[in-house]
Amino acid sequence: MILKPLLLLAFCTFAKVQYAFADDVPQQVIENIEVYEDPNGDGVSQVVISEGDVKQYSYRTKKSHPEDPFPDDGFDWPTIYEEADDMLDASLLMYPIASLRQLAKDSPELFGEDDAKEILKEPNTIRAIDTVIDKHAEVLRKHLEPSAYSVINDALDAIVDRQDAAGSKHRATLLQVGDDNSKQELVYAILVDSALQRIIVSFRGSTTTKDFIMDAQLWIQTIKNPYSETKNQAKKLGIHNGFHDYLFYESTSTKEGEDVQIKYEVIINQVVEVLNNNPGFKLYVTGHSLGGALSN
Repeated sequence: MILKPLLLLAFCTFAKVQYAFADDVPQQVIENIEVYEDPNGDGVSQVVISEGDVKQYSYRTKKSHPEDPFPDDGFDWPTIYEEADDMLDASLLMYPIASLRQLAKDSPELFGEDDAKEILKEPNTIRAIDTVIDKHAEVLRKHLEPSAYSVINDALDAIVDRQDAAGSKHRATLLQVGDDNSKQELVYAILVDSALQRIIVSFRGSTTTKDFIMDAQLWIQTIKNPYSETKNQAKKLGIHNGFHDYLFYESTSTKEGEDVQIKYEVIINQVVEVLNNNPGFKLYVTGHSLGGALSN
């Protein structure tokens, strides 16, 4: 329990230090500072600092405060710690959620037919799933690892409590779970949290034999950089072969009559639809272990 806050504190500290040293221009106030914005058209400014008629020093620097490509849209952003903490919970939640759904598929009699269907229902509210979990707590303690039951119970309770605090009009919904072929494909879920105006895509970490086989494919695959035409971008990118192939393979869970799609395209199409249906919501992508690599 101590490790999680320490990791988050280290992350927040790093982010703060990085920000503090982001500017090239000295922070102290000096008279007669002349800034020539990008005089040569190369994205670099000329800064001349002098005292009276005597030039103290002159140097070239990148713009200290470039124009923000993402202007303030009035969104109430949480702190870095809050965001990191929520994403850590979402990434760890993928393990027990996937295990719970697999148990409902393999042994529906443990829950009863109606409750097994409720667990596998898509979309479904987090509150409904949490209710089923509380109802079958003893079954889950017996068939899930103790840590898995604790994670899923605590995380879902926290989400439900947040919805209650935000008001009855808010709810968290598990829209999609990509686990039709969980032993041969990556597993992910899409969650919409209206209280935080957030859409979360979370990838499960290494669990199955196939997952670990993909982890072990350490060689680098070279692909064209989709942003190669952008200034200062490389023409090629090197990507871990296993992570690349896990995302860019033909999905085996395509329904009959549908065109075969690359797994990445399946996920992107689902996410775009969710974004279009929830204007103003922010997209977060997270995961633990293998899931962290896939989310990047």
